[in-house]
Amino acid sequence: MPPVTTEPLGAIEHVVVLMLENRSFDNVLGWLYDPNNKPPFQTVPRNQTFNGVSGKALSNPALSGEMIPVGSTPDTTNPYPDPGEVYEDIYGQLYNVYPLPAEIPSDPPQPPLMQGFVINYTYQKDVTDATHIMNGFRPPALPTVSQLANSFVVCDNWFASVPSQTLTNRSFMHAGTASGYVNNDLHDLPLFINDTPTIFNLMEAQKVSWRIYYGSYWFLSMAFLNQKQLERYVFDFGPKRFFPFQQFLDDAKNGTLPTYTFIEPNFMDSVVFGRENDMHPDAAVLDWDHKPSDAIFGDELVRKIYQALKASPLWTKTLLVITFDEHGGTYDHVPPGQATPPDDRIIKKGQPGDSGFKFNRYGVRVPAIMISPLLVGGTVDHTLYDHTSVLHTVMQQFGVTGDLGQRVANANLIQPQFAGAPRTDVPDFPTPVAPDDTPAVNAPPTAIQSTLIQAAALRLSELGRGATADPAKLAMRLTAEAELQRLARSVDLEDPQPS
Repeated sequence: MPPVTTEPLGAIEHVVVLMLENRSFDNVLGWLYDPNNKPPFQTVPRNQTFNGVSGKALSNPALSGEMIPVGSTPDTTNPYPDPGEVYEDIYGQLYNVYPLPAEIPSDPPQPPLMQGFVINYTYQKDVTDATHIMNGFRPPALPTVSQLANSFVVCDNWFASVPSQTLTNRSFMHAGTASGYVNNDLHDLPLFINDTPTIFNLMEAQKVSWRIYYGSYWFLSMAFLNQKQLERYVFDFGPKRFFPFQQFLDDAKNGTLPTYTFIEPNFMDSVVFGRENDMHPDAAVLDWDHKPSDAIFGDELVRKIYQALKASPLWTKTLLVITFDEHGGTYDHVPPGQATPPDDRIIKKGQPGDSGFKFNRYGVRVPAIMISPLLVGGTVDHTLYDHTSVLHTVMQQFGVTGDLGQRVANANLIQPQFAGAPRTDVPDFPTPVAPDDTPAVNAPPTAIQSTLIQAAALRLSELGRGATADPAKLAMRLTAEAELQRLARSVDLEDPQPS
């Protein structure tokens, strides 16, 4: 093997980040290595340590007092229905508190014991078997993700930036802060909007190339909806920096990817874009013929992205980072620790979006994999990371200056082990793992989908300067898609005069 170097990102010229949805490390990768797995997943490579679930007496109490052990399942629709994921639910999961207090303590005892997942899941809507929350996937369930984790670098100490929901954590991935908000919604608004500069604004000002590729429609891009300072870049006058996923595949093929790429999956079933592929667990049990959200479609998305990069002329200069925004209520056994607050924005009781949270604690551990032919394969990286590690690393690697807050400034740099020359012993996945992408029946949207639909309808109404949405048509997923398309047709993409 060529000599190992430890230079931060070395010869990497392009960083690609895919952020999926709502899975903990134990749920996706906790069983990556176990004696009962088939090779090469029966042992950790090169006698390294790996902080998964194998060989550990891990359990959570049920309401009856019975201890429910950690388990595994081949069912990639598990858990179903959707677990709790708001700030308050996560406090219950970490500290086994129920009923949840009216006000979450700003400085709860440390470390949390991670003993409240089963009981918290018991009280979620339509749950019939709360023990499912303790299950994770073995390698055959998610073959692409598992093989990539084994063949490249798996990070077993990467935490969500905030113990809360999707948009808060995605805001930290883009801007290093969430402007004091912890949950997705903001009273009478469908979601909070972060107003601080993002990594993309800094790169734009310093002429470092970037693009965001979205999995369905531009008006369902979370970065567009959630980051005030990015909205102009959706449009041609921006200049345009948001593009559909097919453009990513074309750019990879043609060797025209920007310096920094961020990819959003498809967040909801679509008659145009197929099945939801963000890996988010589904919501309440519906009709017998309803197809639950299935993590295998996220595995297929990972395969497409990896294969596109592997075939790209930029392959030997590119680092792909795959991670998840937050744990989504699924079980993990590692207590999150103390974190550096990004700023002094704390929303006090009685103000919109109040929580009193100091942003001084990480969220729950999430899966993360680093992929490049330049990396030493079969590596387990124990470095403490959160989403802001990506921002700090990108800024240092590409000479981007600016202030994204103290969390970013203090985040550990991504520093995987580099090989001396590009490897050729990398996996190949020519065959799709999820060929059936027929949309689910027209079922009600999940909580996060409802948030996106309502936020998109609001923004499209604003941009359309008078066109309004029919609330009745936003209640079902596929009819909501048609209603949003109708609103989008009223928007002048050349100059919609965004607010």
